[in-house]
Amino acid sequence: MGLMDVSFWYLLVGILFANGMMHFVIGLLGYRFISWFGKAANANVAWGMSNVFGATGLVMWRGSISDVITFHDVLWLTVGFWLVFIFAGVAIKKVLPSLN
Repeated sequence: MGLMDVSFWYLLVGILFANGMMHFVIGLLGYRFISWFGKAANANVAWGMSNVFGATGLVMWRGSISDVITFHDVLWLTVGFWLVFIFAGVAIKKVLPSLN
C-alpha cells in the first residue's frame, strides 16, 4: 500500500467532513441551499449528516486496515477539510443574500 493510497482516503475524509458540516449548519439555520437530497433546509441537514457518517465510516474502515495514522494522513485530512471549507465559504458568501 503506497503513501498516496492511504493519503487519498484521508483527503476524502477531510472533504466529506467539511462538506457535511457546511450543509448541516446551513440546514439548522433554516436556509435553503442545493444538495443531493434537495433544496429544503431538512434536506441539507440530512445531506450533512450523511457526509459526516460517510467520513466516520471511512476513518473506521481505514483504521481497521492500518492502525498507524501517519503525519501524511493527518496532513491530507487537514488539506481536504480546509479546501472545502474555504471554497464553500466563498461560494456561500456570494449567494448568501439569495439563500432564503
